[in-house]
Amino acid sequence: MTTMIQQQSIEDEVWRIPGRGARLLVDLDRLEGNVATIVQHISPSAQVMAVVKAGGYGHGGAPAAKAAIAGGATWLGVATVSEGAALRQAGITAPILILGPTMPAEAVAAHANRLSIAIGSGHQAAAVCRELKGVDPVQPLGVHLKINSGMNRYGVHPAAAAQVAKAISEAGEIGLEGAFTHFACADNLHSDFTQTQASVFAECVDELDRAKMKPALVHASNSAAMLRFREYDFDMVRPGIAIYGVRPAAGVELFPGMHPVLSVKAIVQRVESLQSGEATGYGGAYVAASCMEIGLLSLGYGDGYPRSLSNRGWVGFRGARLPVTGRVSMDQTTISIPDGTRVEVGDLVSVVGDGSAGEPAIDEIAEIAGTIPYEILTGLGLRLPTYCHRSGAVVANNDSSTPGSEILIKRKPADQKARRAK
Repeated sequence: MTTMIQQQSIEDEVWRIPGRGARLLVDLDRLEGNVATIVQHISPSAQVMAVVKAGGYGHGGAPAAKAAIAGGATWLGVATVSEGAALRQAGITAPILILGPTMPAEAVAAHANRLSIAIGSGHQAAAVCRELKGVDPVQPLGVHLKINSGMNRYGVHPAAAAQVAKAISEAGEIGLEGAFTHFACADNLHSDFTQTQASVFAECVDELDRAKMKPALVHASNSAAMLRFREYDFDMVRPGIAIYGVRPAAGVELFPGMHPVLSVKAIVQRVESLQSGEATGYGGAYVAASCMEIGLLSLGYGDGYPRSLSNRGWVGFRGARLPVTGRVSMDQTTISIPDGTRVEVGDLVSVVGDGSAGEPAIDEIAEIAGTIPYEILTGLGLRLPTYCHRSGAVVANNDSSTPGSEILIKRKPADQKARRAK
């Protein structure tokens, strides 16, 4: 776990680097610890596939993957061949599964990068085999048979599962490594559809077993199912949002000892007084009822900070809540500074985090914005400079600080410490 002293050292290191006035920090120690906690709670015989698609849900794909493996994950899950190839280029050797549909033309690239793919139909299996004709594989391309147990999005119909599995087993170009399904309603505490899906899936697996085609890996549970149902651990679980310390839905609690991994910090760029009757932002959506102070942040919906937080969200500053004031614009957001709270240009506020500085958590932002935490997480990682840290030091970042880029803050570390100590 990152200590308070380490956290201060990390922030000092991050803000010494020229770049944007808002930045995303990823605590890889927490991510590793979350995965280790999952390993402790699931069935002893079950493995963990850490889902790191969409750049590790906005946390950084390769750093998140490496931390998950350090925590005990043995497989990784991604959405595309390019995501899997990027992990290989980062030196990751763990097995990787492409969870969704793969174009047959990508089969050669998947094989070259030692990626396993999901097969959802006999037609797809045949097309993949045709693409691999003439390739001289050391071993067949690994495939996991995706069974549509009721989500009706991707996967082979249960009645055809055994037939497709037989075709895969008889093909020389591909090899059956696993069988899996995906739960549609595991995060719904009032639905029994997960049990229905699990029953359909179990019947398919039993049929494969009777035909002596049951693969070594049978898996079904996403984060919500993993947190709620031990009976569906099977050979492997596939946690996604949970490894980042975020609940998949209200009421679906994380295992004790799991913590949020991501935080967003921003430097106050300007402090301005508003007189009674003056407005701020597009459309004059906020009008001061009396004389007040507002602060400016270089952060907006172009950074994944939802516009729907206009006049509804808040940021944290030394335990105080500073409300979002006026409309969130593409690149800038204004906040009000309550009476009695001293905020100066250059001070650091917490936009998203674990609440320790008064800031909202990801699921609170999602609730206000009328969406889900998944969308908030993946949106924040698109443009914000991201700094991944562990053991008190930054180990990876996506901010190249290219020549000519705008440098908003130029301050020595000692000056930062002095300001934040006030």
